[in-house]
Amino acid sequence: MLQEASGHFLTNIGESKMILNLSINKSMINKANPSLYGWKNAEMTGEELADHIHNGFAFSPGVLKPNASGRKPSIKDIKFAHILAIDIDNDIKSYNSLTKKYDKRIKSVEDGYKTYSETINDEFIKNNALLVYTTPSHKAGFERFRIVFVIEKQINNPVEYRQIITPLIDKFGGDKSCSNIDRLFYGNRDCQLEYFGNNLNNISETTDRINYD
Repeated sequence: MLQEASGHFLTNIGESKMILNLSINKSMINKANPSLYGWKNAEMTGEELADHIHNGFAFSPGVLKPNASGRKPSIKDIKFAHILAIDIDNDIKSYNSLTKKYDKRIKSVEDGYKTYSETINDEFIKNNALLVYTTPSHKAGFERFRIVFVIEKQINNPVEYRQIITPLIDKFGGDKSCSNIDRLFYGNRDCQLEYFGNNLNNISETTDRINYD
């Protein structure tokens, strides 16, 4: 069982023995400038990723090709990924033709508003997720958090990555714009973090079942 700096404990239900391959940036703390240099590849256990996030550092599922040069990853920089991260922002975006921008409103329960508490107690999450943590934008009444899954398959095709992660995004009402293989995710020094330590096995069967349901 891991202990957070705030005194909360992280529940270790499963035990992910897999070594995770990903890219990280320790120059980015909490919600920092996304253009900051410092991206590099890393190998971590699930618990080490949990600590990395709780220290406020950024990560990306994408493993970088040698020519990435520390800059913000883009699709052409990615060799493969086997981490799936889903953003739960609990908002609805609609295009405003007058301002030519997207307006946001908080989801209602009828819209599918999800709380951190109900998510970490969801049976699918408890049996399949690596961890769940609150993001820097999280606050009472407008909860925002991230679900992280790990799969054994190394996906090197960005289209396939999007096809695999989309059913999980739909299942939990996540942000559909966060389905790209080169997406960066912020850590959070003040996060609540629940660690399950699971691998999501048989991803093709799982996504097929989600689509069927």
